[in-house]
Amino acid sequence: MKNIFQNSIIITFLMTCIQLQAQYVHHEINVRIDIQTKSIDATDTIRIPASLKLNPKDTLGFYLNSNFEVKSMSPSLIISEVKSYVCNSTSDVKDKRYIINSINPNQQILIIPIHYSGKITGEIRTGAAEYARGFSEVSGIISDDGVYFANSTEWVPTINDNLFTFNLTTKIDSAWGVISQGKRTRNEKIKDKKIIRYESPNPVDEVYLVAAKWIEYNKQVENILVQAELRKPDTAMANKYLNATIDYIEMYSKLIGPYPYSKFTLVENFWETGYGMPSFTLLGEQIIRFPFILTSSYPHELLHNYWGNSVYVNSSKGNWCEGLTAYMADHLIKEQQGQANEYRRTTLQKYTDFVNESNDIPVSKFLNRNNSAEEAIGYGKSLMIYEMLRYHFGDDVFKKAISIFNFENKFKLASFSDIERSFEQVTSKDLKPFFDQWVFRKGAPTLALSNVSVSPDNGKYMIKFTISQTQKEDVFNLYIPVVFYLEGDGKATDEGSVVVNNVLLSKRSDNYLFTLEKRPLRIDVDPQFNVFRRLDNEEVPPTISQILGSKDVIMILPKNSPFIKDYTALADQWKQTQNAQGNNLEIIYDTDITEMPDKSTWIVGFDNKFAANLTVFQNYKGYLPDATLEQVETLKKTGGLVYVFKNPKNKLLTNGFLGTNKQKMVDGLKRKITHYSKYSFLGFEGDETTNKLKGEFPVTNSPLSYFIKYDGKIFQPKGKLIPRKALID
Repeated sequence: MKNIFQNSIIITFLMTCIQLQAQYVHHEINVRIDIQTKSIDATDTIRIPASLKLNPKDTLGFYLNSNFEVKSMSPSLIISEVKSYVCNSTSDVKDKRYIINSINPNQQILIIPIHYSGKITGEIRTGAAEYARGFSEVSGIISDDGVYFANSTEWVPTINDNLFTFNLTTKIDSAWGVISQGKRTRNEKIKDKKIIRYESPNPVDEVYLVAAKWIEYNKQVENILVQAELRKPDTAMANKYLNATIDYIEMYSKLIGPYPYSKFTLVENFWETGYGMPSFTLLGEQIIRFPFILTSSYPHELLHNYWGNSVYVNSSKGNWCEGLTAYMADHLIKEQQGQANEYRRTTLQKYTDFVNESNDIPVSKFLNRNNSAEEAIGYGKSLMIYEMLRYHFGDDVFKKAISIFNFENKFKLASFSDIERSFEQVTSKDLKPFFDQWVFRKGAPTLALSNVSVSPDNGKYMIKFTISQTQKEDVFNLYIPVVFYLEGDGKATDEGSVVVNNVLLSKRSDNYLFTLEKRPLRIDVDPQFNVFRRLDNEEVPPTISQILGSKDVIMILPKNSPFIKDYTALADQWKQTQNAQGNNLEIIYDTDITEMPDKSTWIVGFDNKFAANLTVFQNYKGYLPDATLEQVETLKKTGGLVYVFKNPKNKLLTNGFLGTNKQKMVDGLKRKITHYSKYSFLGFEGDETTNKLKGEFPVTNSPLSYFIKYDGKIFQPKGKLIPRKALID
C-alpha cells in the first residue's frame, strides 16, 4: 500500500475535516449501557453551527425513541413533547417529537444539552422477505449476546435530515468492546467498566453503536487500522480477513481514490447479517465462515465505504450506490475470475424472471431491497447502467469519471445527476438522454435477430441481417455488440477469426450490412450480455430463479410421503416468501389432480406420482458429462435433488422438482435453495444438506445466435471470443 496516502493528502484531509465540523450540526454523545437492565443513560450536547443562522422565532425540535425519558440539561432551555405528533413508523420502534424553547426569546440557540434514558428491547425477527435473503432484522437491541444501535433505534436526537458530525463516548462492562464509525481514540478499563471513545469528524447520516464480547485482531498499514472482532479466538480466520482487507483497500485506492477512513473492521455479529457501515462491516457468525464470502459479500461491504458510506445517497432522487457497488465489487471479482459474462447473464435473468408490468419501477424510484423484483432493479438494472457506460466509452473513461465522482462528492449527498455530470465532464458528451432512458424510465428492451443472409463480393463476403426490439414498450436507443465468427483455425495468429462490431438501434427494427474478409459461419447479438435487456426464454437455460420469480405457481406435495409434514412446512414457508414478493403459491396434493397443470409447477418428493415420468437429465444426455449423470443417479438414492425444466404445455413457464431421501434434509433445502437460484440443477448430501452438485443445462437454441448454412451444411467456427480484461487486475 505504499504511496497511496501521502502526507500532503493527509494534511489536506484533516484541514477539510476541521472546516466540515464548523459547517454541520455536531453531536457530543456520552452513553452508559447497562446489559442487565437492557437500558441506556445518555447525554447529547448538540452544537448548531452559526452558519445555519437560526431565527429566534423559528421552531427547533428533534425526534427520539418514545421509550426514553427526556429532559433539558440547560436551565435556559425547555424541552416539551409535541402531543399532537403522530408517528407513522411501521417498525417496532416509535419516536416522539420534541420542541426546544429558550427562556430568553432573543437568544439564538447554538448549544443544546439533552439527557435521555430508557430501555432498548427490540427482537430479532425473520420475515418472509428477510428469509429469502437468509438474514434477520432488528431495529435495536441490548442483550447478553450483543448490542446494536442504528438510525432505526431512534437513539440519537434527530435535529433535521441533514448530515452531521459526532463524537461518541461509551461506558460498558469491561469484558465488552464497542465499534462505531470514525477513529477510536480511547479504549480504557476502569475497574469493572470500559470507556471507549470514537471521533467522527466527517459528516455522516447516522450513528452506529455495536457492542459485544470480542477477541480483537488488528494490523496497522500506513495510516489505516485494519481490525477483526471475533466472538471466539480464531487467528487463522482473522488473518484471512485482515489480509483480504489490506488487498481490497489497496485495489480500490488505485481504482477510485484514497480510502476515506482511518480504519476498517470486520465485526462478527450475533445474528446473521450482511451490513456495510462507515469504516466497518457487520457479518453473521455463519456468513463469515463461508469460504466464498471473502470474494463476494466482503469486498461488496468494504466498497460501501466509498459508495453509500462516504459518498452518500440522496434518497429523494433514488439509490445509485447499490448498483455501482455491485458492479465494482461482485461483478469485478467475477471479472477477475473470468466469469463476468455469466454474472451479467444471471443479472439480466433475474430481471427477466422477477420483474413484470405490475412491479416494475424506474431505477430512480428504488431505495431499498425488500423483495427479488426490487433487487433486480436497484442492484441489477442499475449495475447494467454502469456496464453500458463502460462498454460504450472504454475502461479509461469509466475509471476517470468514477474517480471524479468520488472526489467531488465525498462526504456529500449525491444522486444519479452527479454521476451523469462526472461522465459528461470526461466524455464531453450530453448524456442526459442516456440517463433519462435508463434511470428515469422503467422497462427493458427485448431483442430478436432475423433475415440473416450472406453473399460473395469480390473475394469478400457481405452479410445482411435485421435486429428488432420486440417489447411492448416504446423503443430504446441501444448500442449493441454484434459478433461474427469467421472461417479460420482459431489460433492466436488467426486474428480475423472473430470480428466484433457495434450497431445503433433506435427504432423498432433496422437492417444492417457488413463486409467481411472471410466467410462468416455464425453471428451472435450481444453474446457477452453487455446491454441491459430482457432475455428470451430460449436464450438462457432453465433456472431455479425462473420458477421462484413466477407470478402464479403450484406446488404439488406427495400426500402419502413419510416426509409430508416436512414438505408441508417447506411449502408454507415458500408461500410466505412468494406472497412477500407479490406472487402466489398454491399448495395441492398429488392425489388431488390427474394431470400436470399448465402453470409453473413444483413437483415435490421422489414418491410424488408425477415424479416417475420425469426424464429431464436423460434429455440432456450427450450435453452433460457422464460423471454428472452418474452422480444424479446416486443422489436419487442417497441424497437430495433439485432441478428445473420447461413446462411441456407452455415453454415460457418453468417447472421444478425437489426431493430427498433424508427427512432432516428437507429443512436444509427450505433454507438453502434460494441461495442457488441461478442454477438449473442441484444435488445435496447428508443431514447438513451439503451441496455436492450444481450446474446449468446447456442452451441449444438461442434466438440471438445464428449458424449460417453453406450447401445445406453448418460449420462450427473454431475461433473464440476473448473476454475483455478486468477493470483492474
